[in-house]
Amino acid sequence: MQSSFNTSSQFSKTLPSFFLYVIWQANSQLRRDLIIEAFAVIVGTLMILFQSYQFKIILDCFIREQAKGYISYSDFLAPSAVYVVCLLFNKISIAIRGWSQTHSIPRYYQVILQPSLSYTLRHSPEFFQTHTSGSITRKLFALADNFHNLMMIGFGTLLPLGINFFFYSSSF
Repeated sequence: MQSSFNTSSQFSKTLPSFFLYVIWQANSQLRRDLIIEAFAVIVGTLMILFQSYQFKIILDCFIREQAKGYISYSDFLAPSAVYVVCLLFNKISIAIRGWSQTHSIPRYYQVILQPSLSYTLRHSPEFFQTHTSGSITRKLFALADNFHNLMMIGFGTLLPLGINFFFYSSSF
């Protein structure tokens, strides 16, 4: 059962603490989906990095063999197989991430809309006289959509950039 949280203090929080608070209040299925998605992004990013490194190894091997005057394709077999395995793991991580995103969207709505709706229903009757139900509903769904979009930006852009920054800054 999902616990409700005090929304009167939620609007004074900063955006990162609001995200962490919502995730903390989320049900275990949403947290599981977020962990799966983070793991898929990390594996996919590392596979892309390793794939580019393997491509460099294949090119270096080709240049080295060409300098000898003959090309032995058996020397390319292991680096090429690792390259293909990296490509396969990258595609699998993309599929897992897509599955996680598809299954987490209704949970985002549930986590955001339930407390927001309970907060809205505690307003006075005058509030509902001045605000139409369509505008209230539109604002609540916009909140849930934007929360999901920001989470996807975090997982789709910021996490891979952080991994790349760490990888390239530690390699020099």
